[in-house]
Amino acid sequence: MAKEDYCTVNPDGSVTVALSKTYTFDGAQREKITLREPTVRDQKLFPAGASQKATADAEGKLFAHLADGVTPAQVDDLTIRDYGRLQDAFGFFLD
Repeated sequence: MAKEDYCTVNPDGSVTVALSKTYTFDGAQREKITLREPTVRDQKLFPAGASQKATADAEGKLFAHLADGVTPAQVDDLTIRDYGRLQDAFGFFLD
């Protein structure tokens, strides 16, 4: 599936990701997550770590920081498929 099939670039520069399944976070059902466009400050808040695990932890925290009402623990609960979709969405900001 092409990322354009599940990622929508919004007029404000944010990207909305359609998830592969419905999640329940804090009693609310979520089928989409919107990431706002990051700033350099956001990137500096969550620098890559010295290990692969530290880098993955920083990336997950950055995604939660950019997301609309999603915590780092909730990002950790996403399937690999949906986490990959967030990574693809982040890629839209790097063109």
